[in-house]
Amino acid sequence: MKAQKIILGLVVSNIFAIGMIAITKWLSMHNELNAIAGVFVFSDFIIVPILMGIIAAYFWRDLNLGGGEYTLYATCNSIVAVAGAYFFLGEGYICLIIISPLLMGFTIGGTFI
Repeated sequence: MKAQKIILGLVVSNIFAIGMIAITKWLSMHNELNAIAGVFVFSDFIIVPILMGIIAAYFWRDLNLGGGEYTLYATCNSIVAVAGAYFFLGEGYICLIIISPLLMGFTIGGTFI
């Protein structure tokens, strides 16, 4: 039961993130002025990971996890997100190495929120 809830939190939060990134990409492709590109970068690298952490923690709320376990599972959540970006979005590995500490930090922060 515990493993199922942990996996469910990981899957649902990453599906949410993929949906948000897809919407962002669609909106940026249909924006002629390109005036709101900074807003998209802010949302993709800060807001979406925080929301990923919040969504995952929602599924883990009744498991009585400690701080270390939340941090471990949030780190796993970030690793799944980075792997998904590499395989499904075609992101380069150098870019993902650069951005992964930021993603992990905001995902962990969102988990504790």
